Amino acid sequence: MNVKYEHVDLTYLEDMSNGNTRVMLEMIEIFNCQVPELIEKMKAYLDEENWDALSRLAHKAKASAFIMGMKEVAADLKSLEVTAKKGDKSTTSYRFLVSGIEKRFSCAMEELKNISTKL
Repeated sequence: MNVKYEHVDLTYLEDMSNGNTRVMLEMIEIFNCQVPELIEKMKAYLDEENWDALSRLAHKAKASAFIMGMKEVAADLKSLEVTAKKGDKSTTSYRFLVSGIEKRFSCAMEELKNISTKL
């Protein structure tokens, strides 16, 4: 594939699927279905100040970001995970991180929808 995209890098996905288009499409579909729910839950946990649940969810979402080659988002999710695990009460930094993660996930989803039509 070796095509460069703005928001995702499918190198890892292509490698782990041995270039199997069907598997890649399935993983993209799973990602695009899971992300809106992840974001919704992140915001809910943030509003509830449920730091433990937010930390666990960030950990889970990190794998999805990594599979789609979203290294910066994975790093932000790691930061969110660690900070929430500590129970830091600074909701401003959480909101900033979650907002950025949401925006980049949204852009990635659109890009992946376009990629799916070309695979």
